Amino acid sequence: MLKQITKYFLITLILSLGFGQLLRFDLFGLPLYLHDMLVICLLILQGQALQVRKIHLQGLALLGAGLFISSIRALTLYPLTDLLIPSLYTLRLLAYLALYLILNHKSYIINQKYFYISGMIAIIIGLAQYIFMPD
Repeated sequence: MLKQITKYFLITLILSLGFGQLLRFDLFGLPLYLHDMLVICLLILQGQALQVRKIHLQGLALLGAGLFISSIRALTLYPLTDLLIPSLYTLRLLAYLALYLILNHKSYIINQKYFYISGMIAIIIGLAQYIFMPD
């Protein structure tokens, strides 16, 4: 059952990528995207997979050290309110990385038509924007 729900979330995530900025909404002045919320839902659904598997990669350790050092340095240079949006981008990076690490070892086969549909949505929206709202 969890595998089926995860597959539907992945299909929805793929289709939502075609809409891009159209699925953006503001929450307390912070930009949020539907695909980011879907990634968070997928991570919550697959949370036990993240806890069970121990990942021993030197690259992740270097990434964590770099994020920690740069966060400490940024706190000394900028006020905390100016660091809110960059920290959201960092959380987005970590969420997508965690999603990749979870799904890398799972067997989710998604039909290619969903990728084509997502691409066609992006093309149609882009062409409509080019025709109706040119520079």
